[in-house]
Amino acid sequence: MDVKPPLTHSIVSRSLNAACYAFASVLTEGETDLTTEWVDNYLPGLVFTLALESGWIAEPSAPFLVSEALPLGEYFVTKQDRDELIGMISASLVDLRAIAGEDEPPPKAIAPTRTDAKENPEQLLRRRKKEMGVSWTKLSLIASKHRKAQAEADVKAGIVYSRANTSFKVDTIYRILKGRNATPENTKALAAAIGCDYAALCWPEE
Repeated sequence: MDVKPPLTHSIVSRSLNAACYAFASVLTEGETDLTTEWVDNYLPGLVFTLALESGWIAEPSAPFLVSEALPLGEYFVTKQDRDELIGMISASLVDLRAIAGEDEPPPKAIAPTRTDAKENPEQLLRRRKKEMGVSWTKLSLIASKHRKAQAEADVKAGIVYSRANTSFKVDTIYRILKGRNATPENTKALAAAIGCDYAALCWPEE
């Protein structure tokens, strides 16, 4: 695939990978769970369509034979073009498959430390994000898996939630960064994602 100037291949690659997490985040905030099937079969097409219609890449040549045409989003492309796109977002696909894996536990976070108690929630959250080496969107997806696990445990215990109350939104992170408290359920999920005590992410009530 050819990148449209003045963009460079590295800029487009970073944008495509960021788009992967953005699409996954929007999915988990809606009525659908993140699954490995969605990551493998639908996400590459969404990212390709975004890149093409946003003018990041030039429209690829149409396959010479119908038998060579492979679906990718709303388009048909050659195997070479599809493989090149998959290669550009392969790291994100691997991460999202791990987060979506139904039989895998939520990703392990760093264990609580004494430093946690000396920081306010914003400082703690920013430090743990840096230590984990993740974006805010990816951290939100990890927290979503913890939130889902919590909700499933609550349902088994007889506590019933609506779908809206079991989703974790990236807005939860931004609320805490701005000095505001989030719901207890989402705060617990975020605490589990970064490996800290629940209370460490709670701002003092005024």
